[in-house]
Amino acid sequence: MCDPVKKRKKRRRKRRKRRKRREQKKKRMKMKKKRMKMKKKNKNKMKKKSRIRMEEDEEDEEEEKEEEEKGEEEEDEDENKERRGGRGGREGRRRRR
Repeated sequence: MCDPVKKRKKRRRKRRKRRKRREQKKKRMKMKKKRMKMKKKNKNKMKKKSRIRMEEDEEDEEEEKEEEEKGEEEEDEDENKERRGGRGGREGRRRRR
């Protein structure tokens, strides 16, 4: 009634299925780990890029402020020259006469 060959075959099939399932799971986990690692790597890369961009923006802002201050100083000097007669010193006085 109970065929030993058939039973063996069935057990072997079950074992193969189990092994296959385990390997598939292992592969999935490995891929998941790899994906997570790449995600983390990309995130860090983006952080680094944004940090560099922020530093560049700050430097640009500082340069713009310096240029504005320089421009204001030049405007003040120009206004003073105009009040004195365009040129400084003797030449301005000569022109006024």
